[in-house]
Amino acid sequence: YMNESAKTIHLNSLKEITIIPAKISDIDSRSECNPYYENEYKRLPLFTAPMSAVVGEKSFNSYFNNNIEPIIPRNVPIQKRMDLLFYWDMFISFSLNEAKEYLIDCRINTVYTGQFKILIDIANGNMKKMFDVVKQLKEIYGSKIIIMAGNIANPETYEKYCQLGIDYCRVGIGGGSGCNTSTFTGIHYPMGSLLKRCNTIKETYKNLSVQNVGLNPTKIVADGGIKGYSDIIKCLALGADYVMCGSIFAKMKESEAEIFESLKGDKYKKFYGMSTPKAQIELGGDGSKATEGNETLIPVEYTMKEWIDNFESYLKSAMSYCGKRTLEEFVGKVKTEVMSGDSVNSINK
Repeated sequence: YMNESAKTIHLNSLKEITIIPAKISDIDSRSECNPYYENEYKRLPLFTAPMSAVVGEKSFNSYFNNNIEPIIPRNVPIQKRMDLLFYWDMFISFSLNEAKEYLIDCRINTVYTGQFKILIDIANGNMKKMFDVVKQLKEIYGSKIIIMAGNIANPETYEKYCQLGIDYCRVGIGGGSGCNTSTFTGIHYPMGSLLKRCNTIKETYKNLSVQNVGLNPTKIVADGGIKGYSDIIKCLALGADYVMCGSIFAKMKESEAEIFESLKGDKYKKFYGMSTPKAQIELGGDGSKATEGNETLIPVEYTMKEWIDNFESYLKSAMSYCGKRTLEEFVGKVKTEVMSGDSVNSINK
Protein backbone atom coordinates (compact mmCIF):
# COMPACT_ATOMS: atom_id res chain seq x y z
CA TYR A 1 0.00 0.00 0.00
CA MET A 2 1.01 3.65 -0.40
CA ASN A 3 1.25 5.90 2.62
CA GLU A 4 0.52 9.28 0.99
CA SER A 5 1.98 11.36 3.81
CA ALA A 6 5.24 9.44 4.03
CA LYS A 7 5.33 8.52 0.31
CA THR A 8 6.63 5.07 1.16
CA ILE A 9 5.67 1.81 -0.54
CA HIS A 10 5.40 -1.41 1.46
CA LEU A 11 6.06 -4.49 -0.65
CA ASN A 12 5.30 -8.02 0.43
CA SER A 13 6.50 -11.45 -0.64
CA LEU A 14 4.27 -14.52 -0.87
CA LYS A 15 5.65 -15.75 2.44
CA GLU A 16 4.10 -12.75 4.19
CA ILE A 17 0.64 -13.25 2.65
CA THR A 18 -2.18 -15.27 4.18
CA ILE A 19 -5.64 -16.07 2.81
CA ILE A 20 -8.58 -15.27 5.07
CA PRO A 21 -11.47 -17.78 4.94
CA ALA A 22 -15.03 -16.64 4.30
CA LYS A 23 -17.15 -15.53 7.26
CA ILE A 24 -19.49 -18.44 6.47
CA SER A 25 -19.01 -21.03 3.73
CA ASP A 26 -22.01 -22.92 2.35
CA ILE A 27 -19.74 -25.60 0.87
CA ASP A 28 -20.19 -28.93 2.62
CA SER A 29 -17.34 -30.78 0.92
CA ARG A 30 -14.33 -29.75 -1.14
CA SER A 31 -15.58 -32.17 -3.79
CA GLU A 32 -18.05 -29.39 -4.71
CA CYS A 33 -15.11 -27.21 -5.85
CA ASN A 34 -13.76 -27.29 -9.41
CA PRO A 35 -9.99 -26.62 -9.75
CA TYR A 36 -10.30 -26.18 -13.55
CA TYR A 37 -11.49 -23.18 -15.53
CA GLU A 38 -15.03 -23.93 -16.65
CA ASN A 39 -14.79 -22.29 -20.08
CA GLU A 40 -11.64 -24.16 -21.17
CA TYR A 41 -10.69 -27.76 -21.85
CA LYS A 42 -9.62 -29.58 -18.72
CA ARG A 43 -6.43 -27.87 -17.60
CA LEU A 44 -5.25 -26.81 -14.17
CA PRO A 45 -4.15 -23.15 -13.74
CA LEU A 46 -0.52 -24.21 -14.20
CA PHE A 47 2.19 -23.68 -16.82
CA THR A 48 5.58 -25.34 -16.95
CA ALA A 49 8.47 -22.90 -16.92
CA PRO A 50 10.05 -22.95 -20.42
CA MET A 51 13.22 -24.51 -19.05
CA SER A 52 15.12 -27.39 -20.62
CA ALA A 53 15.46 -29.06 -17.21
CA VAL A 54 11.66 -29.08 -16.84
CA VAL A 55 9.99 -29.77 -20.18
CA GLY A 56 10.92 -30.77 -23.72
CA GLU A 57 10.21 -33.18 -26.55
CA LYS A 58 10.33 -36.24 -24.28
CA SER A 59 8.09 -34.97 -21.48
CA PHE A 60 5.54 -32.48 -22.80
CA ASN A 61 2.93 -35.18 -23.39
CA SER A 62 3.17 -36.30 -19.75
CA TYR A 63 2.27 -32.77 -18.67
CA PHE A 64 -0.70 -32.76 -21.04
CA ASN A 65 -1.88 -36.09 -19.64
CA ASN A 66 -1.77 -34.64 -16.13
CA ASN A 67 -3.68 -31.45 -17.04
CA ILE A 68 -0.67 -29.10 -16.88
CA GLU A 69 0.01 -26.65 -19.74
CA PRO A 70 3.53 -27.35 -21.12
CA ILE A 71 5.59 -24.64 -22.80
CA ILE A 72 8.28 -25.86 -25.20
CA PRO A 73 11.61 -24.09 -24.39
CA ARG A 74 13.96 -22.43 -26.86
CA ASN A 75 16.64 -25.13 -26.67
CA VAL A 76 14.47 -27.35 -28.90
CA PRO A 77 15.61 -26.87 -32.55
CA ILE A 78 13.66 -24.14 -34.32
CA GLN A 79 12.28 -26.37 -37.08
CA LYS A 80 10.94 -28.81 -34.49
CA ARG A 81 9.35 -25.90 -32.63
CA MET A 82 7.70 -24.70 -35.84
CA ASP A 83 6.27 -28.18 -36.40
CA LEU A 84 4.95 -28.34 -32.84
CA LEU A 85 3.42 -24.88 -33.26
CA PHE A 86 0.96 -26.22 -35.84
CA TYR A 87 0.25 -29.71 -34.58
CA TRP A 88 -0.06 -29.20 -30.81
CA ASP A 89 -2.25 -26.82 -28.84
CA MET A 90 0.46 -25.48 -26.55
CA PHE A 91 2.77 -22.49 -26.21
CA ILE A 92 6.06 -22.58 -28.11
CA SER A 93 8.94 -20.32 -27.01
CA PHE A 94 10.66 -17.93 -29.39
CA SER A 95 13.36 -15.36 -28.85
CA LEU A 96 12.54 -11.85 -30.03
CA ASN A 97 14.73 -12.29 -33.12
CA GLU A 98 13.17 -15.68 -33.88
CA ALA A 99 9.65 -14.24 -33.65
CA LYS A 100 10.61 -11.53 -36.12
CA GLU A 101 12.42 -13.86 -38.53
CA TYR A 102 10.07 -16.84 -38.54
CA LEU A 103 6.69 -15.21 -37.91
CA ILE A 104 7.01 -11.71 -39.37
CA ASP A 105 9.69 -11.74 -42.11
CA CYS A 106 8.68 -15.26 -43.21
CA ARG A 107 4.96 -15.17 -42.59
CA ILE A 108 3.08 -18.34 -41.82
CA ASN A 109 0.59 -19.16 -44.55
CA THR A 110 -2.45 -17.06 -43.64
CA VAL A 111 -4.69 -19.72 -45.21
CA TYR A 112 -3.98 -21.76 -42.07
CA THR A 113 -7.25 -21.63 -40.12
CA GLY A 114 -6.03 -22.84 -36.74
CA GLN A 115 -4.90 -20.79 -33.77
CA PHE A 116 -1.32 -20.96 -32.58
CA LYS A 117 0.31 -19.96 -29.31
CA ILE A 118 3.71 -18.37 -28.86
CA LEU A 119 5.77 -17.25 -25.89
CA ILE A 120 8.17 -14.40 -26.57
CA ASP A 121 10.71 -15.62 -24.05
CA ILE A 122 12.90 -12.71 -22.96
CA ALA A 123 14.15 -11.65 -19.55
CA ASN A 124 13.22 -7.97 -19.80
CA GLY A 125 9.64 -7.89 -21.03
CA ASN A 126 9.44 -4.10 -20.93
CA MET A 127 11.53 -3.61 -24.09
CA LYS A 128 10.05 -1.23 -26.66
CA LYS A 129 11.40 -3.52 -29.37
CA MET A 130 9.26 -6.35 -28.00
CA PHE A 131 6.14 -4.19 -28.01
CA ASP A 132 6.85 -3.29 -31.66
CA VAL A 133 7.13 -6.99 -32.57
CA VAL A 134 3.87 -7.79 -30.75
CA LYS A 135 2.05 -5.03 -32.68
CA GLN A 136 3.26 -6.47 -35.96
CA LEU A 137 2.26 -10.02 -35.00
CA LYS A 138 -1.23 -8.90 -34.01
CA GLU A 139 -1.60 -6.91 -37.24
CA ILE A 140 -0.54 -9.90 -39.36
CA TYR A 141 -2.35 -12.74 -37.62
CA GLY A 142 -5.14 -11.12 -35.59
CA SER A 143 -7.12 -13.65 -33.57
CA LYS A 144 -5.12 -16.56 -35.02
CA ILE A 145 -2.22 -15.86 -32.67
CA ILE A 146 -2.17 -16.06 -28.85
CA ILE A 147 0.82 -14.26 -27.36
CA MET A 148 2.46 -14.69 -23.97
CA ALA A 149 5.33 -12.35 -23.11
CA GLY A 150 7.44 -11.19 -20.19
CA ASN A 151 8.90 -11.20 -17.66
CA ILE A 152 7.96 -7.93 -16.03
CA ALA A 153 8.38 -6.48 -12.53
CA ASN A 154 6.39 -3.25 -12.71
CA PRO A 155 2.57 -3.01 -12.52
CA GLU A 156 2.61 -0.11 -14.99
CA THR A 157 4.22 -2.40 -17.56
CA TYR A 158 1.38 -4.89 -17.04
CA GLU A 159 -1.07 -2.10 -17.93
CA LYS A 160 0.84 -1.58 -21.19
CA TYR A 161 0.35 -5.29 -21.94
CA CYS A 162 -3.40 -4.84 -21.47
CA GLN A 163 -3.41 -1.82 -23.79
CA LEU A 164 -1.57 -3.74 -26.53
CA GLY A 165 -3.81 -6.80 -26.28
CA ILE A 166 -1.05 -9.20 -25.23
CA ASP A 167 -2.90 -12.31 -24.09
CA TYR A 168 -0.69 -13.52 -21.21
CA CYS A 169 1.96 -11.77 -19.12
CA ARG A 170 4.68 -13.50 -17.11
CA VAL A 171 4.89 -11.52 -13.87
CA GLY A 172 8.03 -11.65 -11.72
CA ILE A 173 11.76 -11.07 -12.14
CA GLY A 174 14.54 -12.62 -10.07
CA GLY A 175 12.45 -14.77 -7.75
CA GLY A 176 13.12 -18.21 -9.18
CA SER A 177 15.49 -20.67 -7.54
CA GLY A 178 17.38 -20.97 -10.82
CA CYS A 179 17.76 -17.20 -11.19
CA ASN A 180 20.32 -14.77 -9.77
CA THR A 181 19.09 -11.66 -11.58
CA SER A 182 17.94 -9.85 -8.45
CA THR A 183 21.04 -10.88 -6.51
CA PHE A 184 23.37 -9.37 -9.09
CA THR A 185 21.31 -6.47 -10.50
CA GLY A 186 19.00 -5.40 -7.67
CA ILE A 187 15.98 -5.60 -10.00
CA HIS A 188 12.97 -7.11 -8.23
CA TYR A 189 9.38 -6.54 -7.11
CA PRO A 190 8.07 -8.87 -4.38
CA MET A 191 5.52 -11.25 -5.86
CA GLY A 192 2.75 -10.72 -3.29
CA SER A 193 2.48 -6.99 -3.93
CA LEU A 194 3.17 -7.28 -7.65
CA LEU A 195 0.28 -9.69 -8.20
CA LYS A 196 -2.13 -7.67 -6.08
CA ARG A 197 -1.39 -4.46 -7.98
CA CYS A 198 -1.53 -6.10 -11.38
CA ASN A 199 -4.86 -7.66 -10.40
CA THR A 200 -6.25 -4.22 -9.53
CA ILE A 201 -5.37 -3.09 -13.06
CA LYS A 202 -6.85 -6.27 -14.52
CA GLU A 203 -10.17 -5.70 -12.74
CA THR A 204 -10.27 -2.11 -14.03
CA TYR A 205 -9.87 -3.37 -17.59
CA LYS A 206 -12.53 -6.04 -17.03
CA ASN A 207 -14.97 -3.33 -15.98
CA LEU A 208 -14.10 -1.24 -19.05
CA SER A 209 -14.60 -4.27 -21.27
CA VAL A 210 -18.08 -4.78 -19.81
CA GLN A 211 -18.82 -1.19 -20.84
CA ASN A 212 -18.06 -2.18 -24.47
CA VAL A 213 -14.77 -0.33 -24.62
CA GLY A 214 -13.19 -3.51 -25.98
CA LEU A 215 -10.32 -3.75 -23.52
CA ASN A 216 -9.81 -7.38 -22.58
CA PRO A 217 -7.30 -7.64 -19.72
CA THR A 218 -4.12 -9.63 -20.11
CA LYS A 219 -4.05 -12.88 -18.14
CA ILE A 220 -1.53 -12.83 -15.29
CA VAL A 221 1.01 -15.68 -15.05
CA ALA A 222 2.91 -15.66 -11.74
CA ASP A 223 6.47 -16.76 -12.46
CA GLY A 224 9.35 -17.21 -10.01
CA GLY A 225 9.93 -18.11 -6.39
CA ILE A 226 7.10 -20.65 -6.14
CA LYS A 227 8.16 -23.00 -3.34
CA GLY A 228 5.15 -25.27 -2.84
CA TYR A 229 1.40 -25.81 -2.93
CA SER A 230 0.50 -22.86 -0.71
CA ASP A 231 2.54 -20.40 -2.80
CA ILE A 232 0.59 -21.44 -5.91
CA ILE A 233 -2.73 -21.05 -4.12
CA LYS A 234 -1.70 -17.66 -2.71
CA CYS A 235 -0.78 -16.48 -6.23
CA LEU A 236 -4.25 -17.45 -7.46
CA ALA A 237 -5.88 -15.74 -4.49
CA LEU A 238 -3.93 -12.54 -5.24
CA GLY A 239 -5.10 -12.49 -8.86
CA ALA A 240 -2.80 -14.71 -10.93
CA ASP A 241 -4.81 -16.54 -13.59
CA TYR A 242 -2.02 -19.11 -13.89
CA VAL A 243 1.14 -20.03 -12.02
CA MET A 244 4.37 -21.07 -13.76
CA CYS A 245 6.55 -23.62 -11.96
CA GLY A 246 10.17 -24.60 -12.54
CA SER A 247 11.94 -26.41 -9.71
CA ILE A 248 8.67 -27.89 -8.37
CA PHE A 249 8.09 -29.65 -11.70
CA ALA A 250 11.77 -30.49 -12.18
CA LYS A 251 11.54 -32.68 -9.06
CA MET A 252 8.97 -34.86 -10.80
CA LYS A 253 10.13 -38.26 -12.03
CA GLU A 254 8.76 -37.48 -15.52
CA SER A 255 10.38 -34.05 -15.97
CA GLU A 256 12.76 -33.54 -18.89
CA ALA A 257 16.05 -33.53 -16.95
CA GLU A 258 18.17 -36.66 -16.81
CA ILE A 259 18.07 -38.70 -13.58
CA PHE A 260 21.31 -39.26 -11.66
CA GLU A 261 21.57 -41.94 -9.01
CA SER A 262 23.93 -41.65 -6.04
CA LEU A 263 25.93 -44.52 -4.58
CA LYS A 264 23.26 -44.74 -1.86
CA GLY A 265 20.52 -45.15 -4.49
CA ASP A 266 19.06 -41.64 -4.11
CA LYS A 267 17.83 -40.12 -7.36
CA TYR A 268 18.57 -36.54 -8.46
CA LYS A 269 18.07 -34.28 -11.46
CA LYS A 270 20.21 -31.41 -12.64
CA PHE A 271 18.22 -28.17 -12.43
CA TYR A 272 19.50 -24.96 -13.98
CA GLY A 273 18.19 -21.57 -15.00
CA MET A 274 18.13 -20.50 -18.63
CA SER A 275 20.79 -17.85 -17.98
CA THR A 276 23.40 -20.38 -16.83
CA PRO A 277 26.37 -21.23 -19.08
CA LYS A 278 24.89 -24.72 -19.65
CA ALA A 279 21.58 -23.32 -20.88
CA GLN A 280 23.27 -20.63 -22.97
CA ILE A 281 25.29 -23.31 -24.78
CA GLU A 282 22.03 -25.22 -25.44
CA LEU A 283 20.66 -22.01 -27.00
CA GLY A 284 23.65 -21.69 -29.32
CA GLY A 285 25.96 -19.45 -27.28
CA ASP A 286 29.41 -20.21 -25.94
CA GLY A 287 28.50 -19.95 -22.24
CA SER A 288 30.98 -17.15 -21.61
CA LYS A 289 28.64 -14.26 -20.80
CA ALA A 290 27.93 -13.13 -17.23
CA THR A 291 25.51 -15.62 -15.69
CA GLU A 292 22.28 -14.75 -13.90
CA GLY A 293 21.34 -18.36 -13.12
CA ASN A 294 22.07 -21.28 -10.80
CA GLU A 295 22.88 -24.89 -11.56
CA THR A 296 22.25 -27.51 -8.89
CA LEU A 297 21.21 -31.11 -8.24
CA ILE A 298 17.71 -31.54 -6.83
CA PRO A 299 16.13 -34.74 -5.51
CA VAL A 300 13.44 -36.62 -7.42
CA GLU A 301 10.61 -36.35 -4.88
CA TYR A 302 7.39 -37.52 -6.57
CA THR A 303 5.67 -38.66 -9.72
CA MET A 304 3.64 -36.15 -11.68
CA LYS A 305 0.36 -37.82 -10.74
CA GLU A 306 1.24 -37.87 -7.02
CA TRP A 307 1.96 -34.15 -7.06
CA ILE A 308 -1.15 -33.32 -9.10
CA ASP A 309 -3.45 -35.36 -6.86
CA ASN A 310 -2.16 -33.45 -3.83
CA PHE A 311 -2.39 -30.07 -5.57
CA GLU A 312 -5.99 -30.61 -6.64
CA SER A 313 -6.94 -31.59 -3.08
CA TYR A 314 -5.20 -28.60 -1.48
CA LEU A 315 -6.63 -26.12 -4.01
CA LYS A 316 -10.17 -27.46 -3.61
CA SER A 317 -9.76 -27.33 0.17
CA ALA A 318 -8.67 -23.68 0.05
CA MET A 319 -11.60 -22.86 -2.24
CA SER A 320 -14.03 -24.53 0.16
CA TYR A 321 -12.69 -22.51 3.13
CA CYS A 322 -13.32 -19.35 1.10
CA GLY A 323 -16.77 -20.40 -0.09
CA LYS A 324 -15.73 -20.49 -3.76
CA ARG A 325 -16.86 -23.33 -6.01
CA THR A 326 -15.08 -22.24 -9.19
CA LEU A 327 -11.69 -20.82 -10.09
CA GLU A 328 -13.43 -17.81 -11.63
CA GLU A 329 -14.89 -17.04 -8.20
CA PHE A 330 -11.60 -17.68 -6.39
CA VAL A 331 -8.90 -15.96 -8.48
CA GLY A 332 -8.30 -12.46 -7.12
CA LYS A 333 -11.63 -12.43 -5.31
CA VAL A 334 -10.79 -13.69 -1.84
CA LYS A 335 -9.52 -11.73 1.13
CA THR A 336 -5.79 -11.72 1.84
CA GLU A 337 -3.79 -10.06 4.60
CA VAL A 338 -0.14 -9.38 5.40
CA MET A 339 1.23 -11.33 8.35
CA SER A 340 3.61 -10.21 11.07
CA GLY A 341 7.04 -11.82 11.35
CA ASP A 342 5.94 -14.15 14.14
CA SER A 343 2.92 -15.26 12.12
CA VAL A 344 5.10 -15.94 9.07
CA ASN A 345 7.36 -18.17 11.16
CA SER A 346 4.40 -19.99 12.71
CA ILE A 347 3.02 -21.29 9.41
CA ASN A 348 6.15 -21.64 7.23
CA LYS A 349 7.28 -24.86 8.89
